Amino acid sequence: MTSLSFLIPTYNFVCIPLAAELSRQISLCGIEAEVIVMDDGSYDTDSVNKNNEINNLPHCRYIINGHNVGRAAIRNLLAASAQHEHIVFLDSDVFPSNDQFVSQYAEAATMADVVCGGICYRRDAESKVCRLRYVVGNAAESFTAEQRSANPYGKFSSANFMTTRTILKSFPFDETLTRYGYEDVLFGKQLEDHHISIAHISNAIFHDDNDTSEQYLTKARTATENLLLIADKIGNRSNVINAYKKVRRLHLDGPMSIFYTSARKLIERNLLGNNPSHLLFNIYKLTYYCHLCRLQNTQMN
Repeated sequence: MTSLSFLIPTYNFVCIPLAAELSRQISLCGIEAEVIVMDDGSYDTDSVNKNNEINNLPHCRYIINGHNVGRAAIRNLLAASAQHEHIVFLDSDVFPSNDQFVSQYAEAATMADVVCGGICYRRDAESKVCRLRYVVGNAAESFTAEQRSANPYGKFSSANFMTTRTILKSFPFDETLTRYGYEDVLFGKQLEDHHISIAHISNAIFHDDNDTSEQYLTKARTATENLLLIADKIGNRSNVINAYKKVRRLHLDGPMSIFYTSARKLIERNLLGNNPSHLLFNIYKLTYYCHLCRLQNTQMN
């Protein structure tokens, strides 16, 4: 089977369980593989100190990057540190959903230039994520391999995918993106624009994010702000941008901006509650984007 490098960027997060599980599966498979966890300038010294234990795990090493370079640049640094040609990127807050996770990637290495394993969520009663993240994630991220294959580039996710160092060297993550949000969309567009083959398989990871609903909602606003900065690069790849173009043609972008400022607290009450609405979440992002565009246009005039 193909040799693999599992690459995990982390920031203020303890990812020993993930590294330990990958180490266990690598030992059982008997393949040549490594796990590299790279810290992106975390300020939480407790998580950094705990992650140092990763160096004691077979096949694993923990690298501390002295300063924060951002979600894109840290992935490029990880690829440069890999010993093997085939590399698997995983977010730090995930966990393999099956005992053949490592071997399935090793067997799928020649399927395409990029192979995506997918994302799923534990059953509601077992989920470790906040209620808002659980609702949004199940609706917007949790798809079968068949569903993802119907829109292979649009359903790309950097949380769980395999490629090669050669491919990533030719098409690296855009390091101008230093903030959270939409780097997956931009990378997926780059793959399609250059006709890089992509395959989707059933080799999912559980998303075990430990953010509160308040923290996740803050991330959603940050991602929307980032979207405004990279709108020209993404084109029609964002549902938010596509919806914004429609409401702007109808001259409804101004009213939607006003709606955001007037109804924000009311919508947030739902989103931060026990039964958040995915529809309201999408409305929240769209109206916030309209609000940001209106502010930008005001500053330019």
